[in-house]
Amino acid sequence: MRPDPRPIREPCASGKWQRPTSFASKGRPARAEKPQVHTHSNPLYRPEIDGLRALSLVGVLLFHARFGILPGGYVGVDVFFVISGYLITSIIARDLDSNTFSFLSFYERRARRILPALAAMLVLCYLPAAWLLMPGDFVDFAKSACAAVLSLSNFWFFLVNGDYFRPMAERQPLLHTWSLAVEEQFYALFPLVMVILWRRGRRAVLATLFGMTLISFALSEWWMRAGGRPGATFFLPPFRAWELLIGSLVAMLPAAALERLRTRRFVGDSVCGAGLAIIVGCMLCYDDETTFPGVAALVPTVGAAVVIAFADRHTFVGRLLAHPLPVGIGLISYSSYLVHQPLFAFTRIAVERKLDAVESGLVLVASIALGYLGWRFIEQPFRNRERIGGRAMLAAGGGITVVIAVVSWVIFLGGGIPERFSRKRPATGPRPRPDLGRPVCHEAIS
Repeated sequence: MRPDPRPIREPCASGKWQRPTSFASKGRPARAEKPQVHTHSNPLYRPEIDGLRALSLVGVLLFHARFGILPGGYVGVDVFFVISGYLITSIIARDLDSNTFSFLSFYERRARRILPALAAMLVLCYLPAAWLLMPGDFVDFAKSACAAVLSLSNFWFFLVNGDYFRPMAERQPLLHTWSLAVEEQFYALFPLVMVILWRRGRRAVLATLFGMTLISFALSEWWMRAGGRPGATFFLPPFRAWELLIGSLVAMLPAAALERLRTRRFVGDSVCGAGLAIIVGCMLCYDDETTFPGVAALVPTVGAAVVIAFADRHTFVGRLLAHPLPVGIGLISYSSYLVHQPLFAFTRIAVERKLDAVESGLVLVASIALGYLGWRFIEQPFRNRERIGGRAMLAAGGGITVVIAVVSWVIFLGGGIPERFSRKRPATGPRPRPDLGRPVCHEAIS
């Protein structure tokens, strides 16, 4: 059986949305319907997935804004992991089923999706970093930028940070790139695993993925209970792979069986509603003191899996998530996620205190606005193969990686370039700032 694609209607060459020809009256052209806010040519596209992305983004943004509304909003990243695992596995399974899978095409798509917006964010971050950061902090920022562009930032922050929730972590501009690194490390091997397993049939794929999920989750729980080094289960891929694999399992479930359950009266609505309530409940009830990930992360990921499996146009949750507003926010979620942490971190460094509600609100608005600009002028053009070919994409990716590496190396050799600060103006502002990338033994600035 094929994975559960549930395609939506696609635009014709004119760009307008048409009814299927079987519904058109004989001898009369089909009536065009109003265009949606999204225009996708991918038959696997589901608008409710973008709606779920929007919920995840809102949780993450409100968590870092420290309004106290969603103290557990960080679970939005775990929901992102499940969504990613579902979509990538669905695409790989579709291509394997049609004998069109190519490792080169797969990694090109990943590069087009991830690298352009990430590179733009990293380059732009050097400007406020050069203006605001102490020499030692500037060196650490340069190192973290190199780690981010090489998809190794989770290891970097694990080594220098240890704890994602420690107070000074809020002042690290690139801390959020750890999640992108976990995904890219997972997808470095996952396609090969799928290709090998596919030859043995879909049941073998499903059974093996289920076993891998159990092993990864058990390893995470064991490490946490055995008192292993703090932060390993949060930052490192062996302890996080099970969250992406949960999405993979949903993608490999028999589509016909899911459809029968989904269309039964009250089943789809009740199950979807429960899944959405679980995610929101975790965002409301979790906080910085929650033991995480482990079992605490299992709860929202299961909720996300349920929503992905059962939400569609037949369910209230599916229609809610497919509303143009959450879909629009979901479309810009990647770019907004990329810019939110640098905006919060640099603003906190600039004012040298906790942000008040107005300042945090302005940063949130800026994150959404810059997210739209990033989606419109960076993501969209680079994902269009007709506008930017494979060679141009390869050259751009390699070039920006070299530029970031060279600039970071210059900063490292220059000891953070202390000459940036004039003798008349103290380098640290009104009072010294702690180094942001090294373990600290003092309390956060209040």
